[in-house]
Amino acid sequence: MSLHRPSGEAPGDGELAARLLALDGAPYAAYRDLRGAYRCGSRSIELLSVQPDPFAPPSRLRVVIPLAETGLDPLILDPTRRLAAEDFFARLAHGWLLSRPEVGEIVRIDPPSQQILRRSALRIDAHRLEMLLSAELPGRGRRIDGRRASRAIAEGIPRMIDESLRAGSWDRAAFSRHAAALEDHRGLTQALARQGWVAFIADGSLLPRRSGDEDSPLANGIPFAVPEGLAAEVELPSAGRVRGMAIPKGITLLCGGGFHGKSTLLRAIAAAVYAHVPGDGRERIAADPTTTAVRAEDGRAVQGIDLSPFIARLPDGTEPHSFSTNNASGSTSQAAAIVEALEIGSRCLLIDEDTSATNFLLRDAWMARLLPEDLEPIRPLLSRLREIETRFGASTILVTGGSGEAFRVADRAVVMNAYRPEDATARMLELRGEMGPLPPAAEAFGERPRRSVDLPRMGPRPPRARAIAKRRLRLGRSEIDLSASGALLHPSQARLLAEILNAWLERGPRALALPRAAIEAAEEIASGGPAIVSSTRGDLAEVRAQEIAMMISRIRFDARGDKGDNAGTREGGGGYRSA
Repeated sequence: MSLHRPSGEAPGDGELAARLLALDGAPYAAYRDLRGAYRCGSRSIELLSVQPDPFAPPSRLRVVIPLAETGLDPLILDPTRRLAAEDFFARLAHGWLLSRPEVGEIVRIDPPSQQILRRSALRIDAHRLEMLLSAELPGRGRRIDGRRASRAIAEGIPRMIDESLRAGSWDRAAFSRHAAALEDHRGLTQALARQGWVAFIADGSLLPRRSGDEDSPLANGIPFAVPEGLAAEVELPSAGRVRGMAIPKGITLLCGGGFHGKSTLLRAIAAAVYAHVPGDGRERIAADPTTTAVRAEDGRAVQGIDLSPFIARLPDGTEPHSFSTNNASGSTSQAAAIVEALEIGSRCLLIDEDTSATNFLLRDAWMARLLPEDLEPIRPLLSRLREIETRFGASTILVTGGSGEAFRVADRAVVMNAYRPEDATARMLELRGEMGPLPPAAEAFGERPRRSVDLPRMGPRPPRARAIAKRRLRLGRSEIDLSASGALLHPSQARLLAEILNAWLERGPRALALPRAAIEAAEEIASGGPAIVSSTRGDLAEVRAQEIAMMISRIRFDARGDKGDNAGTREGGGGYRSA
C-alpha cells in the first residue's frame, strides 16, 4: 500500500485529527478532501473512499499495523495458522468496536460468523496486518461533526489497536484454541479422503442452533452421542484421538420420526465444509469439501440443462436434452440441481425429502400400477443414485421419514432418535429382502454436454449485481435465489458472488463456459483471497466453485433483457449454448 496522499507525502502524526477538527461545521461534502493516508506513529490510516453525503454508503478505510507490534511473528508459520490469525484478530477488532459504542457506531469491521472463513476484512503477511474498515462519517444535518469524527477515527482506531491487537492485549491461549479448531478441521478433512468417508461427526458435537437465522448453538442442546456400531476414530493434530460417526462413501439414509434431528444433522454436514470457531459445537464435524445440498426450487430459472436422465419427455414436446425455463416446477428444478452438482464435480449430495419433489424422488409400486410408464415421464432419483455413485463418484446422504422406497438402493441406514443416531442397517436390509429390488432405470446417463452462458447486457452498460441477503442477489430487475445452498453462511459470501459476477459483466468474457468458469474463479479466490476481486472492500468472504456455478445457473432470462414469457420454457438453451 502506498502511504502518500495524491498531492505529496503522507501527513505526519496528529494531522488527521487536526484536519477533522478543522472541518467541524463545514458542508458535509468537504469530507472528500480527507482522502489519502495519514501516519499514526508506526501505523497508518488511509481513507480510500469518502461518502459524499450522510445517506450514501459508508466510507472505506485501510489501517496498516507493523506485524511486529502484534506479537504474531513467531506464530505465523503456515497458511493454516495465518488464516486462523486473520480470523481471530478480525474478531478481536469487532468485539472491541461493539464494546465502545462511541467508536463502534461510526467505525465498523465486517462482523464474523460461526465459521472460520477467509475474508477481506483483515489480512496478514510477513510484515504487516492490514484491516479494511467502514465508517459512517458523522454529521449534524448536512454539516460535518468533526469533533465526533476525530474521536472515533483519529483517536478511536489507534485505541482499538492498542487495546485489542497489540502484543500483550490479546490472549495467546485463546488464539491457540482458535488455530487448533482450524487445524483439526483440516486434519479431519484429510482423514475423510484417506478413509473413504464423506462426513464425520464427533461425539459430543452440539448440532441444534438457536433458530433459522441465529447460527449460535442452542442452549441445553442434546450432544451427539455415537453408539458402538457406528463409531470410528481419527487422530487429529491438536485434539488427538477423536471418536465419532463416520459416513462412508455410498448411499446413506438418515431416518426417523419428525423432530428427532434428521434435518439438523444434514444442515450440520452441509456447513461442515468450513471450520467452526471454538465453542460453536460443530468444531469436529467435517464434510467432503465439494458437498452440495440439492432441493426442489419451485419457480427457479433453469438454463440449458440436459434433464434426459430424469425426464424422458415433456407433455408439450419440449426437448429435455437442453431444457430452459424461467419458472421450473419442483421436479424439474431438483433434477436440474442434481445435474448441475455433478457438472461442477460434487462428490457428496445432501437431499432432504422435506424439501424435495416427491414425484422426483420416488414412484412406488402402487402409483406405477395407476400411472403406466407412458403416462409418467419422470425417472425417479432413487433409480439413478447407484449410477450416480459408480459413474460420477458422488455419494448421497438422504433424509427420509415418510417412505421406505429408498431401502431398495441404500448401503446403510441411520435412525435418529431424540438427536442420537442408531444403526438400522441390518433391519433395513431385512426389509429390503421383503420388498424386492428397485426397478432399473430406463437408460443410462449419456455424455454430459458442456454449457456456456451468455452474460446479460442491457443497453450500453451491463446490469450490476448486488447482494440483498445472505443467499439472494439482485441482477438488473430480477433476483438470483441461492437459498438451496447449505454452504452460504455469511452475507459477505453473497457480496463476493456479486463482485465476481460484476467483474465478468464489466470485463468479459461475454460467455462463461461451465464448469470451467466457476472452477477457475474459485481457484483464483483460493490463491489470492477475496481481495483479489476488490482491494478496497472489507466485506467479502470466500466461496466455493459450487456456489459460483449455482449463481451462474440461476440467472434468469429477464435479467438479460429477453422479452419472452417468464413462465414459459424455451428450447435451444435460452441464452445458453454448447461450449
